[in-house]
Amino acid sequence: FLGEVSAEKEKALSLLAGRIRQPGFTLTLDDAGQWLRSRVVWLGMRQPPRGLIQLANMLRSQAARSGCFQSNRPFHPHITLLRDASEAVTIPPPGFNWSYTVTEFTLYASSFARGRTRYTPLKRWALTQ
Repeated sequence: FLGEVSAEKEKALSLLAGRIRQPGFTLTLDDAGQWLRSRVVWLGMRQPPRGLIQLANMLRSQAARSGCFQSNRPFHPHITLLRDASEAVTIPPPGFNWSYTVTEFTLYASSFARGRTRYTPLKRWALTQ
């Protein structure tokens, strides 16, 4: 998450992201949970694939060099399923294993309105085959 960025900085970051050459990878979702303090329900992976970690590191490095704030918190790749869960939610039982091939990465803009966060895709880049 980059926070607020100017249109000029977004364009510069998009150009840098477009230069990334990395093969696609398989992502296996095999972990789920609920962060009680933030009330977020999520799906994740016990062992993120090397390709995902490399891609995240390249993007974070480019963002930092462009002057975007980068959190010190460790990268915890996940998919947020639900925010503000006011009570416990049933999550998949241990042992689930959902895999898919990642062939692209996408820049999203997030906006908050009427109590909801909406994510809008802005630009996509293909990973090499």
